[in-house]
Amino acid sequence: MPRQKYHRDRIYRIIGEPPPGALVVGYVRYSSELQDPATIITQKRVISEFAEKKGWIILRWYEEPEQSAKYEDIEARPQFAQLFRDAGAHQFQAVLCYANDR
Repeated sequence: MPRQKYHRDRIYRIIGEPPPGALVVGYVRYSSELQDPATIITQKRVISEFAEKKGWIILRWYEEPEQSAKYEDIEARPQFAQLFRDAGAHQFQAVLCYANDR
């Protein structure tokens, strides 16, 4: 049984990564204000190589070029909002991004 960590009203369960053949999506972005040297093309290449190594199938890309992440309202970020809607509809098993601050 997976280890469970209790935090107030939430229960966290450690889960493993998806098996080969899993359906995943990629999320790429950069901010025009604080430009990262990793362009969207570079981010996609690295994510694609990682997914191929794991045997995962990338269904689609969610791209936000020149989109700041400073908005609290995710509806101000259309691709990010769509990612959440699609996740809620269980359209994929995992989201891959270049860095966890993406």
